[in-house]
Amino acid sequence: MHVELPPPYASSSASDQAPSTSTAPYAQPPPLPRQNHLSIKRASGQLKGTWIIDPELKLPEAVLAPLQPNEVRKNLELVSDFGAINAEVWIVRKDRSRESEEYGGGKTENVWPATVTVMGKNGAVKVRMNADESHPFKLVVTSNFGKVTIGLPRTFVGPLTATTRFGSLCLSGSVKPQVATFSDVNNTFKGFLGDVESTGFGNGDWEGSRVEVDCLNGSVNIYYLDELDEHNAAKKNQPGFWARMFGKDTQPSPDVASVR
Repeated sequence: MHVELPPPYASSSASDQAPSTSTAPYAQPPPLPRQNHLSIKRASGQLKGTWIIDPELKLPEAVLAPLQPNEVRKNLELVSDFGAINAEVWIVRKDRSRESEEYGGGKTENVWPATVTVMGKNGAVKVRMNADESHPFKLVVTSNFGKVTIGLPRTFVGPLTATTRFGSLCLSGSVKPQVATFSDVNNTFKGFLGDVESTGFGNGDWEGSRVEVDCLNGSVNIYYLDELDEHNAAKKNQPGFWARMFGKDTQPSPDVASVR
């Protein structure tokens, strides 16, 4: 397995110079209800939506999806047997300091990092994660047949593991320089996005964010969210097959460079 760069964007922008992860802005989530322990499984058809996940939101067990033996409940679980998945996920929390005082200031259960699992069995998988450094998450993406595209916030710092048996791991222009490689063996890449030394990663249990991807047939593409927006905008402006065939393609050719 080799790590590559996705195609360049149609035009340069301010995002070509990555801002400091400590100062990157955090957008506000859309005005949608907060949810927790949400499980959606589709046998066919596209699974698309925006979900606001609050891991501290308490819900009665009776309204939640049943668990298999030894299964641990996720904060968000999306599964599609036949069809693409397109998920916009926001990780949030409510200020519960006043609530803790009302109940004697007792300690609440540690529900962080938030757990998000996405499984596409036949179809492309696209996940956009919106969260800041105070809302850590564990994203696990599995795809049997289809490309995986992940958008991460600029504030993301944490380990990155990607297994691609028949495909490439592609890192965007701003993500690639921020990734330290630990190993790339047997189709599995292990690395760290961000300053691994300053985080103390490896000294005890990691409580920050992490991403794990397992893709059987298809490439894995990882961007920062703003880069992914630019990539999608440029893609919409690209001419079709016949325009390229007759020399009307004004977009630059894909420049996929291996880092090995």
